[in-house]
Amino acid sequence: MRAVSRFDKMSTSSVFTTANKPAHPSGQVACEAFAHLLKHYGQKSTFAIPLTRVSDEERASPQTLGMRSLRVIDERRMLIRFLLAVGALLMSSFSAASGDVSTPAVPTPSMSTPSVPSVPSKPRIPLAVIGDSDSQGFHDLYPAGLKEMPRGGKYHDTTFQWGEVLARLRGNEVDLGDTAVLGMGGRLARAVEVVGLTRAAESLGWEARAPKKRDNRFNFAYSGNGCADLFGGWSRQVPRLIRLMDGEPARWRDGVVVLKIGNNDFANDIPNLDRLARDPASPEVRQKMDFCLGEIRRAVAAIAQKHPQTRIVLGGTFDNSRWDQYRDHWRDPQSLANISKGLDYFDDALQRLAAADPRLAFFSDRRWFDALWGPRDRDELPNYRTLVLSPTVRVDNTSGDAPWNATLADGHTGLVWNAKWSQALVELIDTRWGLKITPISDAELLQFVLATGAFKNPR
Repeated sequence: MRAVSRFDKMSTSSVFTTANKPAHPSGQVACEAFAHLLKHYGQKSTFAIPLTRVSDEERASPQTLGMRSLRVIDERRMLIRFLLAVGALLMSSFSAASGDVSTPAVPTPSMSTPSVPSVPSKPRIPLAVIGDSDSQGFHDLYPAGLKEMPRGGKYHDTTFQWGEVLARLRGNEVDLGDTAVLGMGGRLARAVEVVGLTRAAESLGWEARAPKKRDNRFNFAYSGNGCADLFGGWSRQVPRLIRLMDGEPARWRDGVVVLKIGNNDFANDIPNLDRLARDPASPEVRQKMDFCLGEIRRAVAAIAQKHPQTRIVLGGTFDNSRWDQYRDHWRDPQSLANISKGLDYFDDALQRLAAADPRLAFFSDRRWFDALWGPRDRDELPNYRTLVLSPTVRVDNTSGDAPWNATLADGHTGLVWNAKWSQALVELIDTRWGLKITPISDAELLQFVLATGAFKNPR
């Protein structure tokens, strides 16, 4: 740890004296925080941020001992990187004092979309997103040489997530935050929070959030996240959203948070759905649902404590026995009825929560899907109808990256699905709270879909 030992030979008071502290407030905050960091961690060989408890048995196992050795090496490297990052923060502070700081433009993908319709000027409603890959923007960072195709494959440039659709169709009325590259590594973000550098970082335009991604600023959803990531893991979505909202509390009085999570915990994989197919009250699945419901209630309470007037949309789970790639896995009516009944436990709990609080609304993914593509037939066999937007825009409940499929090849929702979901979300918000967001008409939605160019080539 040579980078640390050099500082060990100095006292923090000799590093940061009154004479050499920057006049710029951001620089002074950063210097004080860095002095605090060196004082408390300068003599330590590792910098550990515990995330989970380890039992005595696990701690003593050869595998765990090996991982601990690797973790020590990783933590030493992380501390070096962290100190360098703080050094960069200080340099930025000095530059800010002399007016030399400039924020580079963030490149965003080229997208052919219709212009946002003009409406009478009024304050935009801030809308934040908490969730998983069902809500994360599709136009994230994709490094060169990536083996896996990004969302939508060769149709990636014309495939949009529901939040991306909403930002394009109602960006003059609803504010999901600017599209930008935000965040940092999970360990670094947590370290910045633990050491107390968040204020200094934010004063320079940096946000202690993770993982790093390109998305709308108010969208904290991330692929693979589950209910444990609402308050834990590297994402800590809810505390970080609340910290962002704390910066503009008056504005968020009229704000909306869409909280849609849980599928990764109990509803996406065949083993959990198999358990429900056998027993709709499966103890294993119920335990996961109860955990999610507890974390969602905790999230609602945490937001309400700091921002009691902010509205929250609670998204229900989806019945993945309806998913095209699972269409042949369950064929008997009883198994499918059991799955639906098992999922009712989660959705009904959210619906009761929303019914008891005027600040909450419930969005049923299952009822919404059935209204568009329909349920299975009387024998529970796949017999979905085609969603027809126009003679040339027809979408089936099939899988594939082409836009006439409801879901993409990787299982995520497709362009038309997300456009219709965005339309339904606006309707729910207006119906529940009367926020007077201009409804998205079918004609406008069709215009948007056609303007993307996704349907320029026939099937």
